[in-house]
Amino acid sequence: MTKRLAGKVAIVTGGGQGVGLGCARGLAAAGAAVLVAQRTEEQGQRIVAKMRDDFGVDADFFKTDVTQREQVFSMVAHAEKRFGKVDILINNAGGGALGKRVEAHSDAEIARALDLNFWSSFWGMQAVYPAMKARQWGRIVNMGSLSSVRAMPFNLSYNVAKAALDGLTRTAAGEWARHGIIINCICPGVNTEGAAAFYAKYPEVGKNVLLTKPTRRNGEPESDVGPVTVFLSSDDCAHVTGMTFYVDGGAHITGFTPADKPVGE
Repeated sequence: MTKRLAGKVAIVTGGGQGVGLGCARGLAAAGAAVLVAQRTEEQGQRIVAKMRDDFGVDADFFKTDVTQREQVFSMVAHAEKRFGKVDILINNAGGGALGKRVEAHSDAEIARALDLNFWSSFWGMQAVYPAMKARQWGRIVNMGSLSSVRAMPFNLSYNVAKAALDGLTRTAAGEWARHGIIINCICPGVNTEGAAAFYAKYPEVGKNVLLTKPTRRNGEPESDVGPVTVFLSSDDCAHVTGMTFYVDGGAHITGFTPADKPVGE
């Protein structure tokens, strides 16, 4: 991967592990300065120190709870003060799969999923917009999910929140392209710490998930999602906006095996 992002500054939310870590390291390998934002400070500080050592780039950590609007705006303000600008925003922080039936969900559970997956990204985009518009250049990547397009059973809060994020991505892409702000979505299907723990507990589920992928492998955050993130953060995608990129080994084209009850029920 060449230093195609040299001179650029990126924020990655939830950048200390999983897909977020893969994105952060991919951006750093391409020469970008990176701000990792998440709630766990010790892990975040360790990650940015390693990126500085591995890639020779400037990297920083900012403790952020992305479900709090004021903290998201403070995150962007910190990056602008620390690095002088923000060119790239990777809205990766997310979660909320509950393994519950529709009728068992509470209003609070839906609200929490929207806070973490939709509102956090919306606030981040609003925060970076003025400066990106002024410079007539910006890249935003929202981390979606196959759950938003395949309506994964027993996953309502997450499905709904990621579907809302899809709508946000396309709408903002249409409105902001005239300002040089390119916005796309990635739906990953790769190994993460959380997925590994889940599949260890429910090996049959892991086996079935793997069978949905024509590549017959789960993929890795850094080597599979990282390069796509770099492309979507670069000048190379100047004419590509409002798109969803499925980095899932082809799982989106094969569907999934329906279940009649939540795992563990």
